[in-house]
Amino acid sequence: MDAEVIVVGAGVNGLWSGYHLASQGIKSIVFDQFPLPHTRGSSHGQSRLTRTSLVKKVYADIMPECHERWRKLQELSGRELLVPMGVFSLYNIEERGGDVDTSVANLKSLKIQHEVIGGEELSTRFPGFSSNREFRGVLDKEAGLLKPESCLLALQELYRKQGGKICDCTPVTGIRVVNDSKVEVITKNKVYTCKSLILTCGPYINHLLSSLNLKLPVEPVRALAYYWTDKTGHKYNLREGFPSSFLHPVGKTYLYTLPSFEYPGLMKICYHCEATIDPYQRDKVSPEDQAAEQAKLEWLKSEIVKHFPDIDATDPAITEVCMLTESVDKNYMIDFHPKHKNVIIGTGFSGRGFKTAPVVGRTLVAMATGKPQPYNMESISLKRFRDGPKLEL
Repeated sequence: MDAEVIVVGAGVNGLWSGYHLASQGIKSIVFDQFPLPHTRGSSHGQSRLTRTSLVKKVYADIMPECHERWRKLQELSGRELLVPMGVFSLYNIEERGGDVDTSVANLKSLKIQHEVIGGEELSTRFPGFSSNREFRGVLDKEAGLLKPESCLLALQELYRKQGGKICDCTPVTGIRVVNDSKVEVITKNKVYTCKSLILTCGPYINHLLSSLNLKLPVEPVRALAYYWTDKTGHKYNLREGFPSSFLHPVGKTYLYTLPSFEYPGLMKICYHCEATIDPYQRDKVSPEDQAAEQAKLEWLKSEIVKHFPDIDATDPAITEVCMLTESVDKNYMIDFHPKHKNVIIGTGFSGRGFKTAPVVGRTLVAMATGKPQPYNMESISLKRFRDGPKLEL
């Protein structure tokens, strides 16, 4: 066989899978259809937030190990990958106050340093925020910022150093499961064989699964990253200690922020949009979705005025485009193919999957090699769709 395990998709989850395989001495190949690095997935860019102050316990529980593995990768690679920084999660008390209590309970159970802060204290604690008694939040003091491009380079280098093989510019056109111990991975020039296959191919997942008669309830969506001018030139700066934040004003709508880091004098303030796209035509958006994006941008401007008085909310200085793979319930999908236990699926990370990749990769590798999963992830398996949105088989 060409490899014991083949991974399709060389984003952060695929590369962590490859890295874990190589670290265990397991022969593997990681495929990607595009030349690396590229911007046709969800793993590129210069910043991703990482934190343990999460409401869903299945994600919060894995974060201490994730952060430890990111720090270890940083040490081994000699690159700066993780920048320590507080991350502040702020909730409207009337609608989402219980989420503060849930997040705090998770942090306490994991012994993570944190602090609960009332909305009336904001402008005093963090000049640049507006105080607002309608809000209450929790500051995760062990959170930080990951540098995606550097993280991917570190993983590629260490994976190859341990004998791993990366085949970029190599689209996988089909998959054929021969039996429980053999899978054929079809490319234009060769058919590769392996015992198990890991699929971490983001917005392209259903293109490949069609050859195995499966369609998952996930869709590629376009995400817009906005960068706004700091009118003071210095107040909203990461190096000056201004925190990142997640603000939940009403219902399920939220925005997230990163202080000036990527572009001097510009603060990143965004929301997750839901404009469904064809991943092969990422920038082609329907007129209806364009109108929805513009309406959401106007909402975002109004929230910036409310919460960040020294940000110029007239128009974003820079707008960047990327893709997310969003599941129908906004949660990960980690499981075996329903009919083939040597095909392992990791998808639907919905814009939150970068920080958790060290443990997601370890989990996918355990599944591919017949070992126990390190954490209970049944709640984010495909089983949850039995009584809800159906898998198309």
